[in-house]
Amino acid sequence: MRFVRPFAVNRLMPLDLSDALVKHRQGDLERAARVYEAALAEDPDRPDALYLLGLVALQRGDLGRAGALMGKAVVVRPEEADYHAGLGEVCRVAGQIERAVACCREAQRLRPDSPGHLCNLGAILVDHGDVDAAIGYFREALLLRPDFPAAHHNLGNALWVKGDPMAAVGHLRAAVRLDPAAGEAHGSLGKILLQQGELNKALVHSQEAARLRPDSATARIQLGNVLLLLGRLDEAAACFREAIRLRPALAAAHAGLAEVHEQFGDFEKALESRREALRHDPRHADSLAQLATRLRDELPDVDRTALEGLLADPGLPPDRRWPLLFGLGQVFDARGECDRAAALAAEANALQLADLRRRGRGYDPRAFTAFVDQIVAGFTPEFFARVRGWGQETSRPVFVVGLPRSGTTLLEQILSSHPRVFGAGELRLARQTFQTLPEETGRSGSLQECLDHLGPRSLQRLACRHLDGLSALNASADRIVDKMPENYVYLGLVAALFPGAKLIHCRRDVRDVALSCWMTNFGHLRWACDFDHIASRVAEYQRIIDHWRGALPVPVLEVAYEAVVADLERVARALVDWCGLEWDPACLEFHKTRRAVQNASVAQVRRPLYGSSVARWKNYERLLAPLFAKLRCDG
Repeated sequence: MRFVRPFAVNRLMPLDLSDALVKHRQGDLERAARVYEAALAEDPDRPDALYLLGLVALQRGDLGRAGALMGKAVVVRPEEADYHAGLGEVCRVAGQIERAVACCREAQRLRPDSPGHLCNLGAILVDHGDVDAAIGYFREALLLRPDFPAAHHNLGNALWVKGDPMAAVGHLRAAVRLDPAAGEAHGSLGKILLQQGELNKALVHSQEAARLRPDSATARIQLGNVLLLLGRLDEAAACFREAIRLRPALAAAHAGLAEVHEQFGDFEKALESRREALRHDPRHADSLAQLATRLRDELPDVDRTALEGLLADPGLPPDRRWPLLFGLGQVFDARGECDRAAALAAEANALQLADLRRRGRGYDPRAFTAFVDQIVAGFTPEFFARVRGWGQETSRPVFVVGLPRSGTTLLEQILSSHPRVFGAGELRLARQTFQTLPEETGRSGSLQECLDHLGPRSLQRLACRHLDGLSALNASADRIVDKMPENYVYLGLVAALFPGAKLIHCRRDVRDVALSCWMTNFGHLRWACDFDHIASRVAEYQRIIDHWRGALPVPVLEVAYEAVVADLERVARALVDWCGLEWDPACLEFHKTRRAVQNASVAQVRRPLYGSSVARWKNYERLLAPLFAKLRCDG
């Protein structure tokens, strides 16, 4: 998270340096420096020239010279607050945080009415680890100047660190509203929105940050990460490559490119990019974690040693520690060392759970239960009888649903190997369509109220917009597969919109699902870190599936993951037939199909089926007995 340090140039600038100052502000450091040096040749103790030349040295990365020049300016004119602030920034960059705090406190003492100095002091206190004190200074700066963009920006970042995302977003929105050209503020807002799962909003601000800061590799990486999650892989790759061009040694850019290669199924290039990331930064936690997750028991000893060495560092931040723990847990799981794997997963989940709660993203099982209550009460046989004939008669959409890690990606990969089928991945269209019900019906109350006021025209509009979204992804395929697992929640609306759609429910032993979710590094599954949350989520899934079995007016093909493993061809033929297509042998060689896969199953669907994933829970029957005891295991 970047904090803005708006330390200023000297307020009382002599006229003979004004032209140089203009060049300085325009970024022409060379011409500005020549004038400052000429001024110092005439008067070696001229404080404004000392300060400004020190600022040039700081911008060039020459910290030694910057400190000497700024220090001399402070000695010559100790009453000038800006000079103390400038020296504080040099100390901060040099890692001399305590001295930096002292300098900024002196600047703030000399100019207590300066919001800029208050911001400088707060930003350095954040680096010093005193975020609470920093927040106080940022708020004080806003009392002096409520429309100060830098103070809103810094306060937003600090509130995010403290785990108040709503307030953080509010201040960052104020920052970009007050200064639309502030690329740093757009970047900070985009980063928080990304971590909050607001991908489309994150995209807007990340694009703006990259536009305003064309030379920032960091801005390109953030934009690439958003595009990656949105499935726009070619654009994401272009962002990461541009970041590499700007800063070839930036490990995060190579790691991002590795993710693109992996999702395209090019594991050799992905491995090369991860190795390149580690060459530039041997402590790059994400790359080490991903290597462990993908290579498992084939992880070279040198990488395992590096990973364990990084975990041994007590100063490693939690958000870098838990991905490494998940990765190492996968290594021990593949080696059959289940006790060690379970212990690592337990530690990883505890850290991730704490991180989610800190960011205001903790899971509330009661809220999901209440939501399922509304779904069950609203989508009844009476509702379906009322809306019969209102939807779009098309068999183009195919919805594959089920719990995460239940085999939905495998079924999509089988179907997408057919030449007439396009695999669209995990789309958010069904959820977005559902969320527009209040707007479409003009009702802001309960789901029941929206459904009661849903008319044929409204339903047609929703269906057409949904189909337009599918056509934007592929305009020619006869079938488009949306395999967002948790669309099982929205099957009632899907059946009303598209009574001819092909619905496929993938089932798997919930003990295997629970184990896999608990041991996998899921960034977006907020309920996968805690036994009670997992059990509650599984129970609600089972409740809503039971409801659909009795209420849906359209058929659903139920496929057991275990049946796919036992007899691939029989199930593959049934899937193709269900979709109304002729058989194609390519569906049996799904692992050879090259297409983007954007989830934790990316590696599994690139190789032939293996039976070790069936009843895997038995390896952990003793270790995870408290979890399994909470599950209803009748399918």
